[in-house]
Amino acid sequence: MKSSKLYLNARKKLKKIKLLRYVYHFPKDILIHSMDFIEIFLIKFKKINTHKEIKKLENIHQGERCFIIGNGPSLTVEDLEKISTEVTFASNRIYGIYNQTKWRPTYYCSADPNFAKAVKQDFVEVINSSKMSFLNLRCTNDYPKEIIGNTSVYFYFIPKVWGIHFLQNENSNKLPKFSNNFSKRAYSGATITYEMIQLAVYMGFKEIYLIGVDHQYTQYVENGVVKVDLTLKSSYFKGVAEINEGQYIMNTTNSVFNPRTTLAYQAAKDYAQQKNICIKNATRDGKLEVFERVNLEEIIKK
Repeated sequence: MKSSKLYLNARKKLKKIKLLRYVYHFPKDILIHSMDFIEIFLIKFKKINTHKEIKKLENIHQGERCFIIGNGPSLTVEDLEKISTEVTFASNRIYGIYNQTKWRPTYYCSADPNFAKAVKQDFVEVINSSKMSFLNLRCTNDYPKEIIGNTSVYFYFIPKVWGIHFLQNENSNKLPKFSNNFSKRAYSGATITYEMIQLAVYMGFKEIYLIGVDHQYTQYVENGVVKVDLTLKSSYFKGVAEINEGQYIMNTTNSVFNPRTTLAYQAAKDYAQQKNICIKNATRDGKLEVFERVNLEEIIKK
């Protein structure tokens, strides 16, 4: 009897705490969504590709397959050249490998505003080497003027995440939301790979293969403490360190394993299964076990 009463009292207290947290964050939510509305309204005056133009890309690759490239240490020039005739998505510092191969991604993506500021001068060349590029709508002021107005560059919207929102960035299972309409919005999963998967799904791909998505980092959190994995020399493929990314990595959470990324991959898997979309992991080694593992050479033979 005592244990059941304690349980009921604990539940009541938790409900009160949750209610207080929502009440506390409600004004922030109103403010943040108002800021979203104003920001998007002002951006409409710029001559850039946004919602209407991205809408034209829906299902342009209906039923096809693609490869989404991560920047993990397992990524090699040899693997990239094996998929040189495939449709590929890549992101951020992928251009650190360009001087070693003729391969270039079909679609390039970047969303982190800190990253945009750090590599501002490199963006023009990177954008020009891809068929299309997809960048964060909120970062338009951080990109070079040559990019704004470029017809091959598309700017997509990511809702802001701040505390516990009244309109949360999570679904009923506490997983990150997965966009069913990339032209309107994409959801963050603490990794650009999650947004690339959402874009690939929107374009109609039915087979999505991941390579270079090692899902392991030189730093990780254990029991609330940041620890260092001494067995890993880097969280990124060979070549990134040589382009002066060290300071950028240390100043962001990208170098620290974020459990939210695992939840994001689970959300992608759940959504894909509902839509009969196949997502498989062709990464060599690594720690991403959410998706079924496959051999890259076997996939290429298909």
